[in-house]
Amino acid sequence: MVLVAIPCDGKGLDARVSHHFGRAPAFALVEVGGSAARVKEFVDNPTAGQHVHGALPRFLASLGVEVVACLGIGPRAVEFLKLLGIRVVRLPPNVVTVADAVNALPALLR
Repeated sequence: MVLVAIPCDGKGLDARVSHHFGRAPAFALVEVGGSAARVKEFVDNPTAGQHVHGALPRFLASLGVEVVACLGIGPRAVEFLKLLGIRVVRLPPNVVTVADAVNALPALLR
């Protein structure tokens, strides 16, 4: 199983995937194994509203996140995540909700 974090604007499968990694109010933590994916839990972004470089990547690493799947992310965040051993994958532009992202993850992680 791989633990994936998806930035989202709320909690629930119908929540919209956030267009900005660092400003997302929450993250869906999704377990992906083979061709299956399921939401494990939703967590609040403890750094939402702040801009402390490196704090969010460290928080996600502390949760055991191995991959961040997102629509938008800055180069500094990508570098911080890479330094922590967290891979970044871009979600396809047709992904709107957390449910869409969960459905897309198995193919993206192959």
